[in-house]
Amino acid sequence: MESAPLHTPVSSVEKLSDLAVISTNDEAANSKFSAVMLGYYDDSFLPLLLRRCAKPSHPIATSPSIPGTPPSAGEPSRKTPEINRGHWLRVHSVEQLTEAFLSSVPDPEHNAQILSLGAGYDTLFWRLKAKGLCFKKLVEVDLPEVVVSKCARISQHPQLIPPGLDQEHGITDRYLRSPHYDILSVDLRKRSEVETALLGSHAPSPLVGHPYRRRLSSVGDERNNTPPPSAPSDQLLTPYPPPLDPSLPLLVISECVLIYLSEGASGSLVSWISKTFDKSVFVNYEMIRLSSPFGIQLRENLSSWGCELQSLTSAVDLESQIERFTSRGFTSARAWDMNTIWNSLSPACGTPIPPNPANTCVPCLRSRIDITEAIPKQGTLQWCKGCERYLNPPNQWVQCALESKELLSLCLKRLKGMNTVRLVDASFVWTEPHSKRIKVKLSVQKEVQGGAILQQVFVVEFIVANQMCEACHRTEAKDFWKAVVQVPGNVAMPQAWLTGREGDIFFKIPSRPATALLTVRQKVDHRKTMFYLEQMILKHNAHENTLGIKPKHEGLDFFYANENQARKLVDFISAVVPCRSQHSKKQISHDAHSNIFNYKFSWSVDIVPVCKNDIVTLPVKLARSLGSMSQLAVVHRVGNTIRLIDPRTAQVADVTHVVYYRHPFHSLAAAKSLAEFTVMDVEPVPFKELPSFPGQGATSERHVLADCWVVRSSELGISSNTIHCRTHLGALLKPGDLVLGLDLANTNVNDQNFEKMVASGMDIPEVILVRKIYGDKARRKRKRQWKVKRMAEGMEDIDEGAFTEFLDDLEEDPEYRTGINIYKDPKGAADLEVEASDNEEFPRISLQEMMDDLTLEDDPMGEK
Repeated sequence: MESAPLHTPVSSVEKLSDLAVISTNDEAANSKFSAVMLGYYDDSFLPLLLRRCAKPSHPIATSPSIPGTPPSAGEPSRKTPEINRGHWLRVHSVEQLTEAFLSSVPDPEHNAQILSLGAGYDTLFWRLKAKGLCFKKLVEVDLPEVVVSKCARISQHPQLIPPGLDQEHGITDRYLRSPHYDILSVDLRKRSEVETALLGSHAPSPLVGHPYRRRLSSVGDERNNTPPPSAPSDQLLTPYPPPLDPSLPLLVISECVLIYLSEGASGSLVSWISKTFDKSVFVNYEMIRLSSPFGIQLRENLSSWGCELQSLTSAVDLESQIERFTSRGFTSARAWDMNTIWNSLSPACGTPIPPNPANTCVPCLRSRIDITEAIPKQGTLQWCKGCERYLNPPNQWVQCALESKELLSLCLKRLKGMNTVRLVDASFVWTEPHSKRIKVKLSVQKEVQGGAILQQVFVVEFIVANQMCEACHRTEAKDFWKAVVQVPGNVAMPQAWLTGREGDIFFKIPSRPATALLTVRQKVDHRKTMFYLEQMILKHNAHENTLGIKPKHEGLDFFYANENQARKLVDFISAVVPCRSQHSKKQISHDAHSNIFNYKFSWSVDIVPVCKNDIVTLPVKLARSLGSMSQLAVVHRVGNTIRLIDPRTAQVADVTHVVYYRHPFHSLAAAKSLAEFTVMDVEPVPFKELPSFPGQGATSERHVLADCWVVRSSELGISSNTIHCRTHLGALLKPGDLVLGLDLANTNVNDQNFEKMVASGMDIPEVILVRKIYGDKARRKRKRQWKVKRMAEGMEDIDEGAFTEFLDDLEEDPEYRTGINIYKDPKGAADLEVEASDNEEFPRISLQEMMDDLTLEDDPMGEK
């Protein structure tokens, strides 16, 4: 390879071309400044390089205006988003590659070297130092005009002065020399000048006759008021070690530099670097595809500035860029265009990432999305010290050893929100046995944006709270029970509750008054939901600690000996039926000596005022949120949620107690207001005619939508006018059946939501069918061979009609009775063969669903 001439005079044409190239540096600095000011990336040093100081702190700062001097802060115009993004990506990519190079070099503080060609107003040195990264030396080379301007700016701001800089001799108008940072004025077209500047042992000598040369010897130290030194300025240029060491690793950064050099000059420079530095890495950023329409326009614009692109052969495409380096001594090369880099970076932080559906790195995804937000990070486990058992709600105590599978299963059951994620792993974190703390480490997964699976690990801490179980409590209190009932102070109870066997009376009262009162209310005319709650309490034995129960007009009152027992029943009721509760307490006494307060506690539980088979009008907002279902709906079932069904579309939806009390609704009419109709004809709706619309909610698969023609039973044989309606009972009805429904045409409805529907002109059906009537009610009751238990004897006569309807609902709805204990009734029909010989169509409960009732005989000693 031929070496470049040692010295070539600079012609006026080359001088104008240099000024044009310098103008591109100014434009790049302005574009970076725009991106920084708009928040695309953080660079607090660039505004200092582009800002003028009111009072210079160094003689170089008084240099006259020179070509290439950056404008002051505020002058750069705001650039377009494309330019801002492009410069952010350019800066970020070079910075990432630089950090990767430093991390790959052993002991970078003494071995890593960085050479920046045509650095201009780049702030890489300060950005790396701000991140705490170490390297031996960063050397910047550029044209003299740019070096003069940059050195002047650095001298104006103490924040930019590199550590260890000799401000008297280490910075002039031609160079800056410091232990870790050098700025040299070098013409890259002259290889000998490059070699001398980078590998020579002395600082560059001032260029005699240079129009922007300023001799430091002619200016005294203004800060110390010292006169100028008498020695000539050339003697102030003390020797410095060579900027670069060929034996150490070197990173070369070139941003839009080689394209402005001739093919020979750029090739000679690349070859010299590869031969001189055995451990070198070259990062080159410059334009490609200059023969495209955009590239041709770019070349024309630069030509109009007097700036010609010369190394076009190596800038054809990515392959030509790779060939430029592999043909000049580099063992391997890789090239990417900026679109590829843009698509492989995380949008938020710019970290390189492998392709993934979310197009985001894991730290950014975790910072924005917490898949465990619905899972509490703390919990409580009740532990009985006497028998060393843990409480498994609602009232089961289980034996679990520390760090056992049983204890881990119990902890997971106590966590709410686990149904929203997929559990991958669960294990215990060791804690001191006496710390009363149990920590469980969980790994969960969940699908987030774009189908990406995010996995998160977190720790849940459980506090072990002491709570005596019932067995230990009775042992400690020496509470040996007999089948007797003692009514507390002022609680009046029916006489029928005071006698009976132990299995019939559910409560056992100690010799102390009740201090906690729980009232349960449902303000409706038929309390079928209350009957359902009663059966759930009996099934789970949630009432075993109750001192007494007092029936009220709209519900029941429960009396307890202490607050915790009442609170447990409140929690149970809240989990079984939709309701809301309020709590209050009243001080009844205070012992000033022991500072003990005695309170009476009261809970009021209000159950939603709707029951099974009620017809309701939903608020518009609620109906839209439930899949845009019709406002007129039938309450299909009331369990832990309110199950609604649209009789005209068979669309179903569940309403929780939170949603209900946010958008309340009530029954349109009492159960006794339902009229009896006779079915004249039934025609199932074809599948193609089933209503369907975008955003529609789920529809019931157990119900068949049908067109039904009915006549009021009171007008049967008198009027021939049939009423058409669409119903969800198509699978049950046939011509001649009797059915209950609400005659909206002849019923006075007092409901605000319904009145709004009428005022808006919405289509309101004339009749809404609710349930089928199965023969005579009295005959159906006599043939019933099963029963359910009541909380106490004597309650059968309370609201007998509503309770009979509740039993009918249990027979007609198998899913409704799955959580209820049903017993064989020995007082029913004695001959079970009647069931097989009876042709009357009654819904029946099979013998397999019935349980044998436990009957306790009298004690042989005469006690009951």
